[in-house]
Amino acid sequence: MAKATRFTDRFIASLKPEKREYWKREGQGFAIRVLPSGEKIWYFVYTFEGRKRYMRLKAGGYPDVTLANAREAFDAARVKLANGVDPLAEKEQAAEERRKAPTVADLVGEYITRHAKLFKRSWAKDEQILNREVVPAWGNRKAADIEKGDVIRLCEGIVTRGAPAMANNTFQIIRKMLNWAVEKNILKTTPCVGVKLPAPKNSRDRLLAADEIRTLWESLDRTDLSITPDICRALKLILVTGQRPNEVAGLHSSEIAVEHREDKDSKGNIIREWDETWWTLPVARQKVSKA
Repeated sequence: MAKATRFTDRFIASLKPEKREYWKREGQGFAIRVLPSGEKIWYFVYTFEGRKRYMRLKAGGYPDVTLANAREAFDAARVKLANGVDPLAEKEQAAEERRKAPTVADLVGEYITRHAKLFKRSWAKDEQILNREVVPAWGNRKAADIEKGDVIRLCEGIVTRGAPAMANNTFQIIRKMLNWAVEKNILKTTPCVGVKLPAPKNSRDRLLAADEIRTLWESLDRTDLSITPDICRALKLILVTGQRPNEVAGLHSSEIAVEHREDKDSKGNIIREWDETWWTLPVARQKVSKA
């Protein structure tokens, strides 16, 4: 290698390509490699545990990587070396971890398989929304690269196209997936922290007054309705029990038990008897049993 020279912007700019590559060194391992193509690449040349090491300081070459930027990277690498760390080995390990880091598409697959399918009855809907709304936009990006602004822009875009409820659903699923990734140490942090629902959440609650319940009940007894008798009975059962429509619709005979009851006088004579019907809703069919 050539004799050490103090680098300046003027000196680096003056370096011309030759038929064969050559090196210029400033000292302490700070060097620049000039290729026949004219490309100028910054390096830290050092020895670690008896091995000569050539560490490229920055991706890209001069002038895109300025002398100031290269010197900053060189100083940081030299500090690591002084503390017994091989900066090139550390850089290579970080690059390998980066290569293996999951993309958003990878994370979606893991989340659905390892969490949603096991703990959410709505996993198929989650998978559909993620594959339709999230994977086309972020699928090839590393999950760790997704930032708060990306989440906000994606969800606001869904609102803009006239689907505010879908925007809220998408955000909630993204938030759940990224929180799960943090819990499983796949990600260090989640960009959803501090992000609110992208659209106002409209309540679906509708409380019927007593006269409205009476009117509905009496209407279900009419014979000219366009709905089947089974649906009429299901609606009445919803009114009587206060259970969710899907729980009533999924009612199975195994959930029903009939108990015979009797009232007796002081002499043991039966004065009244009746049957009581009990419906026991299994925990697996209750909404509160699923995340």
